[in-house]
Amino acid sequence: MNLPAKLAPGLWRLGTYHIAAFLVRGRQGACLFEVGVSGTVATILAQLDSLGLDREEVRWVVLSHAHADHATGQAGLLAGLPQATLLLTAASQKYLAKPSTADDFATEDAYSNRALARAGDPADTDARPGELLPQPWQVVEPGFELDLGDLTLRLLAAEGHVPGGLTALVPQLAAVLASDSAGFVTRRPPGFPLYFVSYAAYRDTLESIAELKPEVLAGGHQDWFSGPAVNAYLQSVVQDLEREHAFIHTETRRGCTQQAIAQQIFDHYYQDELLVYSPESIMQCCQLLVRRSLEDE
Repeated sequence: MNLPAKLAPGLWRLGTYHIAAFLVRGRQGACLFEVGVSGTVATILAQLDSLGLDREEVRWVVLSHAHADHATGQAGLLAGLPQATLLLTAASQKYLAKPSTADDFATEDAYSNRALARAGDPADTDARPGELLPQPWQVVEPGFELDLGDLTLRLLAAEGHVPGGLTALVPQLAAVLASDSAGFVTRRPPGFPLYFVSYAAYRDTLESIAELKPEVLAGGHQDWFSGPAVNAYLQSVVQDLEREHAFIHTETRRGCTQQAIAQQIFDHYYQDELLVYSPESIMQCCQLLVRRSLEDE
């Protein structure tokens, strides 16, 4: 994967193979959607420089949601982007303000930085998250729009993965930046399910994305899609979710405990791209998948 990659006029995919960030650049300013981990900050800033962009053009950095792999790079980015303001939802701000979040995210960030480097990504293993709410920051909600001149970034609600999640639409490009609300792409399908808050709400979010009829669809990790491949990919994500949901209910009817089912899911998925996350983190995710499926009959 050669990065930065131009996905459409004014839209680039930055970051590393495992951790995505997106530059949306209009005639009257630019923004970053996604902040990544602390270990990818230097790479993202260098990629902006390689595009010939004056760092003062970047006026906003949008935090898609409050998970460690999407919310430990903002302090470094704001330090390198002197005119930028961090934008995030009230739910994300509340979670990032908790002292326990800072401790948990620092641990996970350090693990991911080392794992990314082992996987071949250009990650700084000495980087640290810094403040999770660095100044300046501003609370925004779905529907908020950034006017970049000839391009608009519209923030959309993303339910089902995490409270207060966001996706983004660039309507002039029919481009959707889906973060973790359109699955987790892997070289060996199926991708890991991500309905950690609600199975039904995650399905609804996928349907909402499909209704936008995007010509470009980019997630928070690994690959992106364009043209007819977008719809084919979204359909495959729905099928993967339905299969996992059905598996959990089938195993429950067979008398398996929730922990035993979570262990089966973990054993199936914890490989390849997921290895950049700690086993403890992924096990917690598997336990949430079981719980959320059983809450939705």
